[in-house]
Amino acid sequence: MAPSERARRMMTVARTDPAAAHSLVGWYHQGEEGLHQSAGLAFRWELQAAERGHLDAQGYVGCAYRVGQGVAVDYAAAATWLKKAATRGHSTAQFNLGLAYEGGTEGVEQNYELAAAWYQRAANQSDASAMVNLGTLYGAGDGVEQNHAHANALYREAIDVGSNTNALLNASLNLGISYFDGKGVDKCVATALLL
Repeated sequence: MAPSERARRMMTVARTDPAAAHSLVGWYHQGEEGLHQSAGLAFRWELQAAERGHLDAQGYVGCAYRVGQGVAVDYAAAATWLKKAATRGHSTAQFNLGLAYEGGTEGVEQNYELAAAWYQRAANQSDASAMVNLGTLYGAGDGVEQNHAHANALYREAIDVGSNTNALLNASLNLGISYFDGKGVDKCVATALLL
């Protein structure tokens, strides 16, 4: 299978245009436009775009290094790229950086305060997973002052955002446990069971 004319033109432009390089990534992941499916080639184009300052590409490269998608796992490189994208406002990078700091893995030392700060930044951009994880930190008092009512408010907000099935399930479960145990809300088993 040969690359389509459209893919050949995009590759030419992508050598100097980071947005075009970023566009090629999806085609390589899906095997579209006559390009064979290749996580490695997708990563190479994304790295080119990231090195030229493309925000989404920087977040992608950080995640790719974190999980080994198209490149060997390299936690130090993951942390570097995630920090670049996160400080520029990339919510997925902010969430993943929060995960790294919460777990003390992937090229950073455990630091609940930094985890909470990165989750908060992602939550401010309606990232439901960040809301759930931040709520969990508030419920446990890790890196923030323990506040079950605030944790529950974050779970409710994640449920309202509802764009991520995993986050929606986790938020519902955590809020249900709060009602079952009476943490930050009046104990109500019936409400707990409805969530």
